[in-house]
Amino acid sequence: MQEADKFAGFILYKLGASITEVKQCYSNLPRAGSSTHPPKSARIAAVSSGYYDAKRIGASVERTTSSINTPSRNTNVGATVRIGRLEVMIKKLGWMDNKLGWMTWEDAKKACEALGDGWRLPTKDELNILYENMDKIGITWITNSNCEGAPFWSSTDAGGNFAWIQFFCTGKYHKMGKDNRVSFRAVRSI
Repeated sequence: MQEADKFAGFILYKLGASITEVKQCYSNLPRAGSSTHPPKSARIAAVSSGYYDAKRIGASVERTTSSINTPSRNTNVGATVRIGRLEVMIKKLGWMDNKLGWMTWEDAKKACEALGDGWRLPTKDELNILYENMDKIGITWITNSNCEGAPFWSSTDAGGNFAWIQFFCTGKYHKMGKDNRVSFRAVRSI
């Protein structure tokens, strides 16, 4: 049973769950084990172990420059961070209403694509990887309790005039009107 729990933790990490969400999945299990199931504490330890194994394998972070991969035609890319199979641009893009890097969803997508060479907005799942590694990509300023300045666009459409954002102060996802101005980071697959 513990191998199954460990595998579940591994998969839940790959699906973008946080460790808190993973542990919450096990919160209603009985404390004591049985002849077929280990105690709750052992199962939580196993699922956590699988989660952190996946994190170590899938999210190894190393600094790089875009010239190591296919160089971008746009010299504004600058330094990047590699997180697993994802390259993340450290620098924010564009000025909008005197707020560095805040754009509507369509404008943010266009700004990323204008860099060429596969640069784009991250998917909802990739955005969670950025959230889990925000200190590695230079996003360390989000500390206030009302999350001002903390939402980031994903490329994932949420239907109608909405797209998914993630608040980097809490890690929570929300639907946001595509005409709102939100922060973003460019990524590409490597």
